[in-house]
Amino acid sequence: MPPALRLGEPQRAWAIAFAVLIVFALLFLDGFAPRDSWRYALHAHDLMGEGAPRPADHWRLRWPMTGSLALGFAALGASDRTAALVCAAWVAGLVAVTLWFGRRELGPRAGTLAGVLTAGSAFCAAQAFEVRIHGFETLFGAAACWVAVGGLRTGDARRLFASGVLAGGAWLCRETAAPIPAVLGLASLAAAAPWRRGGLAPANLWRVTASSAGFLLVLAAELAAYAAFTGDPFFRLNLSANHEAITGGTAPAEVTGTAGQALASPLQQDPLAVLLTTPNVTPFLVGALVLLALVLVLRLANGDAGRAGAGERWAGVVLAGVAGSSWLFSSYVLRLEEPLYVPMLPYAVGVLAGWSLAALRPVLGRLAYACAGLWLVASAAAADLRDYDEWAESRWLADALREDAFGEPVVTDWQTARRVGTLLTLTGDPLAGVFFPEDACRGRLVLVANPSGRTGGGLRPAPDWQPVTELRPRRPS
Repeated sequence: MPPALRLGEPQRAWAIAFAVLIVFALLFLDGFAPRDSWRYALHAHDLMGEGAPRPADHWRLRWPMTGSLALGFAALGASDRTAALVCAAWVAGLVAVTLWFGRRELGPRAGTLAGVLTAGSAFCAAQAFEVRIHGFETLFGAAACWVAVGGLRTGDARRLFASGVLAGGAWLCRETAAPIPAVLGLASLAAAAPWRRGGLAPANLWRVTASSAGFLLVLAAELAAYAAFTGDPFFRLNLSANHEAITGGTAPAEVTGTAGQALASPLQQDPLAVLLTTPNVTPFLVGALVLLALVLVLRLANGDAGRAGAGERWAGVVLAGVAGSSWLFSSYVLRLEEPLYVPMLPYAVGVLAGWSLAALRPVLGRLAYACAGLWLVASAAAADLRDYDEWAESRWLADALREDAFGEPVVTDWQTARRVGTLLTLTGDPLAGVFFPEDACRGRLVLVANPSGRTGGGLRPAPDWQPVTELRPRRPS
């Protein structure tokens, strides 16, 4: 290869990581996902076309996501695919942050492996493509942690302040990010150690408080903005608390606008059992812990158990602290039992696995890279296991209605009709062609879809209905 076309080691690392990301995007970039994707898209559509109306629910108030989607819609046109591309861009940002800071703080090999495993993550990449808020939260949270690691290692208060601001960005995505600034503040206190050196001298005190000051600046700006526009500085938090209280089983009439009901609602599942039975999280959590145990055993056997750079030590403290505290906080305080609400835990797992494989490289040789390859294959399998391409029927019906393929309205189940309505709204097409199941079906076409992706659900055919055709528009697993 001509010298001008040869890639140096850093360029190869970036090329490999983003090649993995592109492969995962080709495999799993389906568009909208189950649950709340359509809500974000409709709110972004409102922002793009009608300015910023008074917020009506907690989905609209996740401004980093709805704002990004609105910009994407304005540039590329409103559709579920555009929304997925916007989310993929944020995942690309997460991979870039992991590579850039991981290579600086953990070393080139460990940072590269961490970036590659993030790019090929069933949770941080494949699931985050599905127009979900956790990808946005993870990018802000990861950037906050990595910038803090640099500040803790060097004592640079400016970096610590910036890390707090980035933690504020994660907070604007979801309240589940609250443990991030807490961990950064405690780590700053431990690093400055005012009880041992420097005392309460201004420079040392600033190092202790800088990350908290950065976060509080964002928090104060948010509260002031809501106070100015709604009269209630806690407008977003109250809406979120009301939503969680209702979801947790509290009757809407009993919701008072405080977080009390949300925090007191009973757990619906065992958070630990859920964590240990989630296909795109559990195997990788166990695998990363096994790899870490191997590293520790080998280093103890060689008498160099304490061998680690300052960046590695602080990365371990910060990422482990954020992952562990986030899981406890989301599961047992906010009563959100699913790993979906603890995105920093799967992210930290990928970083830990990359670091461990790099540490095992002198012993395993190239087998360490083979293990990374197997990790990616397992990740793709886990992503495919939960990928049902659940919007396929809705996309097919929306396309047919745009072309007036039937010449008469179509009745379908509530979930499919709502999804079709969302797709038609985004593209500015009329909604008159789709009806909900309460409408009379006699003399009309009926789409018997399976919106949940599994057996059952949807609209069951009556005995006197006559099948016209059968389609299977979903991407095969």
